[in-house]
This record gives sequence, C-alpha cells and structure tokens, in this order.
Amino acid sequence: MTTILKLLGTRLLTGAVILTLVSIVIFASVELAPGDPATRILGKEAPEEQIAVWRKTFGLDRPLTERYFQWLGGMVTGDLGPMMRRSLQPIGEVLPGRIINSLWLAGAAMLIYVPMTLAISILSAIFRYRYPDHVMSVTTLFILSLPVFVVGPAILVLFVLVLDLLPAVQFIEQAESPIDRLKILVLPASALAIGMSGHAIRMLRDNLIEVLDSDYVQMAHFKGLPLHRVVLIHALPNAIMPFLNVTALNLSFVLGGSLIIELVFSYPGLGMLLFHAIGLSDAPLIEITVLITASLFIAANTLSDIVAILVVPRLRTG
Repeated sequence: MTTILKLLGTRLLTGAVILTLVSIVIFASVELAPGDPATRILGKEAPEEQIAVWRKTFGLDRPLTERYFQWLGGMVTGDLGPMMRRSLQPIGEVLPGRIINSLWLAGAAMLIYVPMTLAISILSAIFRYRYPDHVMSVTTLFILSLPVFVVGPAILVLFVLVLDLLPAVQFIEQAESPIDRLKILVLPASALAIGMSGHAIRMLRDNLIEVLDSDYVQMAHFKGLPLHRVVLIHALPNAIMPFLNVTALNLSFVLGGSLIIELVFSYPGLGMLLFHAIGLSDAPLIEITVLITASLFIAANTLSDIVAILVVPRLRTG
C-alpha cells in the first residue's frame, strides 16, 4: 500500500506538470494558428459589427496570456465556455456524453482484449514451436499486418452483411440498458481489441517462453506442480510487465478516441468530437478535448503501474 501511495503522489505531481505544459502548447498552437477564427466561423461577408461582437464573446480582443489564464481558470471551475459555432452551445453540455461513450468503448474493448491476449499468449507459450504455436504466430502476424482502417470495415462486413448477426446502423444514445450498450459496442470494441492484440500477444508469448525455460520455473515442474499453477503463479507474474505497459498505451489510445474506428462505426466518442472540432476550427473544443485526452493517457499509465505492483510481488518493495 505504501508503494502505491508513493506512486500516486509522484504521478499526481508529474501529471500536473505535464498537463500544464500540454495546456500551454495546445493553447498557443491553436490560438496562434494563421487566419481569423471569426471570419472562418461567420464567413467573409459577415458585418464588422457582428465579427466584433463574436470576437468579444470569445475574448479574442484580449492579450493571449490573459485568455490563457482565463481558459485555465475555466478548466478548474468547470466553466468551459461555448463552442465556436453559431449556436454557441456550451461545451459542458457536449463533452460529458462523449467522455462516457469513450469510457464505454474502452471498457468493452479491454474486456475482449485482455482475456483474448492472455489466453492466446499462454497457449502459444505452452505449445511453443509446435503446430498450435505456429498457427497462432501466423494469425498474430496477419493481424499486425492489417491497419485498423481495414480491420474495422472487415468486421462490419462479416457480422452485418455475411453473417447478418447485427444491424448495420446502431446508435448508443438509443440504448436503454447496459446490455443494450454492450450489444452496440460489440463491433467497434472487437475491431479495437483485434487491432491492439497482435503486438501484445507476440510480446507476452516471447516473455512467457523465456520465463518458462528459466531454472526456478523448471524447478517448479520437477516438484510436480500442475501446469496451470506453474504458468499462472510462477511464470505469468514474472512475464507480464511488458504486456501491462503495452496495455496501458493501448488503453490510452482507446480512451483518447480511436478516430478511424469511430468514423467507421459512426461512434460518438472523443475522437469523433476532436475530428469535427478541427474541421470547424473550433479552438475551445480542440483545446479541451486534447487536454482531456492527455489526462486520460496519464491516468491509464498510472493504473497500469498500480496493477503491476499488485501483480508482481518484487515491485512492492523499495
């Protein structure tokens, strides 16, 4: 517990520094981009009076540093301001739903990805250099060769057109229960899980083979311990660290919004929101979405380290 508390304290401090630097970089990059956002949003034919009012609404008539600290203060207080659209819809009305959708997608993808990766890696390591291992190695290489923009449509075609198991269009807003949500998430979550699993399977398989061939695991074999105990208790905890690191990066990627998957399946997550914000040159929405993505990335990596401490006993000391 002490080790976890130290880790949380360190990560909170470093996370605050990283997020501050990210906020400065993203704010300066967006606000100093060429062109006038008022003209881009309202059009070149908009009256000067309307442009002046619009610029005042978003504080564009004030110095950059003043705007930055006001924006940062809004982040702390929860006052995110309006989007740069004619409707001036508050960002706070749009963002929570997109974050929840991304969390649902990430959770569903991890529920498929983790057991699938562990099962295939363990079986491949147990049957190393034999027929099952060869089949799984070829399969993972095939997965690694496929970009995510191919995996998504392929799954869509297979389950919708060929097998006719799921409808072509599904909207998560129409889900009336968690079970309905999971049904809607099956296709995009499966596409993400398959896309993430190739590298993780090969890495964990190689580490497991190395650990299974080590002296202390061989000693456990000689003592007559069942194979499942040898693998799950002695081998897996000592081979799992790289897998946890890769999983943390994959989780960060999913939480931040897998744009291609969200576009293919018309899924309203953070990636889709950022895509539309960039297309509309919506500076406040771009800034907050990127900052939230960075926060989720830090949180995912912290969670990975906590899991590693709980799983690997030698990390609990020191």
